[in-house]
Amino acid sequence: MNDNAPAVFDPRKPLPSPKALATVLEQEDRKAELAALLEETGISPERFIRTVVHAVAKSPDVMKCTGASILLATLDAARMGLEPTGQYGGAYLIRRGNEAVMEVDWRGFIRMATRSGAIKRATASPVYAGDMFEWEEGTAPRIFHRPTQGPARGDQERGDLTHVYAIAWLPDGTPQFRVMTRDEVNAIMARTSSKQSGKVVGPWVSDYIAMSLKTVVRQLFKFIPAVYNPALQYALSGRTSWHR
Repeated sequence: MNDNAPAVFDPRKPLPSPKALATVLEQEDRKAELAALLEETGISPERFIRTVVHAVAKSPDVMKCTGASILLATLDAARMGLEPTGQYGGAYLIRRGNEAVMEVDWRGFIRMATRSGAIKRATASPVYAGDMFEWEEGTAPRIFHRPTQGPARGDQERGDLTHVYAIAWLPDGTPQFRVMTRDEVNAIMARTSSKQSGKVVGPWVSDYIAMSLKTVVRQLFKFIPAVYNPALQYALSGRTSWHR
């Protein structure tokens, strides 16, 4: 008996080991499916499989999810051309109940939009009390933001979050931006977040700033008609995310 052989993979049960997932993903038909999904991303199936297996091995919670949900989340990641390496890959594998899902962050949305050619580049930033922040809409829209350097530099103390904003530069160099107040962000949080006993739970609690930036990036992309890339639209639809 080979002690190094991976445990049998039962899609209805929790993942027995990262090696079992690797074995399933490396099957010829599954690998061909990944290759087709990743064709335009520059990511090889081999690299993608290594990344996913490593991400699962580092996530005890995800290991408790059903094998079927982990496979579906993995295919979601490939469909979106994102590697689940957290902030560097723009996506995470997370547990929701007994199911694994792919959570795309704001960097992932920007990466997908840039890769599709819909925009040249984009950024998102939080604004805090004490920052110098002004914006204007209309015929000459603009944003000015200078973060406070704090009392040591003769500036105000940095306070609580007041706004978030995202800027995208279109292929012709034209900038478009979206600014949201904290109240506007909180209204979306209240409407869309997961709750237990009436209280917000999940990433809105553990990663409020990141979720706020994700919210404003999503809102900005609604106003960019060229963002028609199917993979990005799939991600923006919220079907793989806590946040809709």
